[in-house]
Amino acid sequence: MDPLVGSVLIEAARKVGAPLVKSVLERFLGGEAADIGAAVIDSVAEKLGVPPDKIPAQPPERIEAAVAATEDETPELIAAEVARMKAGHAFVQDKATPAWVPAWQWFIMALWAYSWVLVPVVNAATGAAIERPSIADLIWLTTCYQVLNMGGNTVLRLADKARDLWGARPGSA
Repeated sequence: MDPLVGSVLIEAARKVGAPLVKSVLERFLGGEAADIGAAVIDSVAEKLGVPPDKIPAQPPERIEAAVAATEDETPELIAAEVARMKAGHAFVQDKATPAWVPAWQWFIMALWAYSWVLVPVVNAATGAAIERPSIADLIWLTTCYQVLNMGGNTVLRLADKARDLWGARPGSA
């Protein structure tokens, strides 16, 4: 977003006494929470009937009127942004990986590294005859993990879809 657009709108918000628009633009223009600042700018641009980058070229009276009209909508914009952020947070919490998944991933990776890197290096450096784990066993262990992890997720997702599709059966509630 062009900084000139933001500064023009902040000045217009100050002139017309639109403290919500002014504070949103000052706090959320750029950085992590730029979406709400952009939503306010888009709302002003919509009221002006121009793209956001053409706002500075508009007459100050029109900009001030659009900012004043946006001030009335700002609580709804903020509420919508908060709802969007809560939905995103809920989505991330829903998809949180169980603690055992990365532990098993690291364990299997360590077994493969032990078998293909550590044992040969130690054997070559010391002349020892440490036996490597059977590659067939490593493949079996890796395959079992992948089937349980990936296949288990697939079964769970199919069960969720079936439950949503068929819903609660009569008399099961």
